Amino acid sequence: MTGERKMAAIRPLIVILFTMAAAWCGDTDSLARAIVEQWQVSVVTVKIVSEQYEYESKAEAFGTIVDSSGIVVLSLARADPGSAGMWDAGADRKIKDIKIMMADGSEIAAEILLRDIDLDLLFIRPVDKKGGPFPAVRLSNSSTPEILDEILIISRLGETAGYVPLAALSRIHAIIKKPRILYVSDIINVFSGLGTPAFTLDGKVVGILLVRVAKSESVSADMFAEFGGMMPVIVPAEEIQSVVKKIK
Repeated sequence: MTGERKMAAIRPLIVILFTMAAAWCGDTDSLARAIVEQWQVSVVTVKIVSEQYEYESKAEAFGTIVDSSGIVVLSLARADPGSAGMWDAGADRKIKDIKIMMADGSEIAAEILLRDIDLDLLFIRPVDKKGGPFPAVRLSNSSTPEILDEILIISRLGETAGYVPLAALSRIHAIIKKPRILYVSDIINVFSGLGTPAFTLDGKVVGILLVRVAKSESVSADMFAEFGGMMPVIVPAEEIQSVVKKIK
């Protein structure tokens, strides 16, 4: 068979494969957009005013509403780096004011409920207990992905971009099993997505994107050593849910 005949014979197969790939990508995009549309209202911006030595500083962090009463979880390392042990922020540093900015731009005064340094968790909730119900992600509808499974992370851009939703498709690059299960995704999420939810493409919650800070002073050989030992991890939804139940 000549080269031309061979090409003619396999051309239909190539067309079929490209058609299947295009259809698969289209389905992935449609599924991802539907998840963003449903759950972006659960991703909020938290405005924090801190004070140290009579000087005030303002910061913003992203959080996820995890209970209809308005409980929000965010990254402790992002919201309060000193208390998370990332660096010495000084004993006099304290959070003076904290507000939850909802997806519609309204702001709600909040209070701190719990800090968990080991898991990088900071839980807050509205001061006014009469509000709600709030659009919380369903932690009970969770998933346990395998390595290289595709996930969707929903975050937001900052004030300059009007806090619009930000969506990113990623993958599970590693699974830490001891002392507890943690999922590892992309390093870029250390800077943009902490405190935000990760979903599988069937709409189930994987967990909340947080950061694990290396406590060892030795030089690590892994890729996270260049980022000060900060490793982005996804804490499983069921573990977040167990803490929420204790808080309530």
